[in-house]
Amino acid sequence: MADRARRRAALLGAPATLTIGEPADEGTSAVSETDEFTTNDGYDWRYFALIGRLVVTWSRVEGLLKQLIVDIVAGDEWTIHSLSADMPAARLIERCRAISEQLVVQPDRDLIHEWLNLADQARVTRNQALHGHWIAIYLGYRWAPAQLSIRVKSGGRLSVGNEQIPIDLIERWLDEVSECLRAWNSLPASFRQSPRPIPGPSPIA
Repeated sequence: MADRARRRAALLGAPATLTIGEPADEGTSAVSETDEFTTNDGYDWRYFALIGRLVVTWSRVEGLLKQLIVDIVAGDEWTIHSLSADMPAARLIERCRAISEQLVVQPDRDLIHEWLNLADQARVTRNQALHGHWIAIYLGYRWAPAQLSIRVKSGGRLSVGNEQIPIDLIERWLDEVSECLRAWNSLPASFRQSPRPIPGPSPIA
């Protein structure tokens, strides 16, 4: 295990003094929060942990979008899931909004739309974290995580820049997505009935 970790560290450009956790008991993590995993480009385990947590949290939100369609339409779950399986999140949100306009009465409709607004904001945040162009910038004395920004200005001119991404910004991104997951419980119980692959919001949020 240690040899594999050293090879991985070499590929990622991590320092030679990488510290690896001792083998853990069954059911526990082999790497603790005190273990070092710092790469030469300014990234460390906190960035990877927060982004990974954001991915898992968003995945649960996206699953709830599909299950909301099931509950509104009151149809066969597997049929509806098969129809929405490859649908991107933006279209899922549009679909939920459209069918709730037709099939849900007030005040439940407004509650659903409020949650869908949170889901749409979380989607944008998730896209920034997952689809942003991650790079490293030199601050004159150290490297730091950043994202490359490419924008098309008037006249078709390209503007290229970069933005440092501090750890507290990723924490705010995670908070936004987690808030959407927690807000699911504000929906009427009648729209939270379909079976879930996992229970409702857990401490991960």
